[in-house]
Amino acid sequence: MKLSWRADILGKVLFAKFQVLDKPHTYTVGITSRCVDGKHVLFADWDGVSEKIVRWDISCIIKEFELSDCYIFRSGNGFHMVCLDKMPFADVVKVQGHTCCDYAFRVALQTFNERSWVLRVVKKGDNNAPKFIGVIRGSGKREKSLAHATFLNKYYGVGVDTNAGVWDTENDICFIKYMTSKCKKGEHNG
Repeated sequence: MKLSWRADILGKVLFAKFQVLDKPHTYTVGITSRCVDGKHVLFADWDGVSEKIVRWDISCIIKEFELSDCYIFRSGNGFHMVCLDKMPFADVVKVQGHTCCDYAFRVALQTFNERSWVLRVVKKGDNNAPKFIGVIRGSGKREKSLAHATFLNKYYGVGVDTNAGVWDTENDICFIKYMTSKCKKGEHNG
């Protein structure tokens, strides 16, 4: 539930927005965006948006920020995206801000003790695990996360070519068990 409030005080406008979220009550598992060197790969999450809009969003950020390939996953009534390019935290925030991906996803890390974005990789309640549905090609030249690529290849059979481009040499990826609230078929929360 979202609430907003507005008041005119002494010739000024005071405006406040509040969002009430369901209390998390179900565990699920996801991977984090954080790399061993402190940089992050780019994650994004869209709920209730058409695949056409998601693909358009991704194509725009690939062009605007010279990103490498972006991998798309269907999840409940939404979509996840992973771009293996490593970036400082502030750059990820900037790129996400140029999409219509969920605001709650973008800011969730501020309340999450890992301080990284998390994408679910297993079943959640009645929702199946996310399923790989495609890739949008990019020609970015940033260093990429080998650990995240290896996970995508082994878990989803994505087919990331780790022989092309510049890759780090790390093999560690962080899995997180976390609480979530939406678990009904057709609902999605990461």
